[in-house]
Amino acid sequence: TALVAELGDRVVGAAALLLWPPEASLASLAVHPDLRRHGLGTLLLHASLARARDARARWLALEVDAVNATAVRLYRREGFGVARRFREDGRARLGMVRRLGGTDGR
Repeated sequence: TALVAELGDRVVGAAALLLWPPEASLASLAVHPDLRRHGLGTLLLHASLARARDARARWLALEVDAVNATAVRLYRREGFGVARRFREDGRARLGMVRRLGGTDGR
């Protein structure tokens, strides 16, 4: 599933979501550099969470570069926890996961 954010006729953000209930994976989330830190990443993440829930996924997983502090903060703020730490192509990476449809209603 692809989610696309447009501003006029420009694509300014996108998310790629892989759905295979009971799991889902956020394969990519990107925002145009000029529009970062304006809530667009949060909006795309919320839409991805909703789409995963609608598909009856119970978990949403993702991977992120450990040094990408902005992304890690976003994911932690939205309830993701670190499930594993690993290295890929010489880079420190985090595997993060969030349960969907928990008792908090999110």
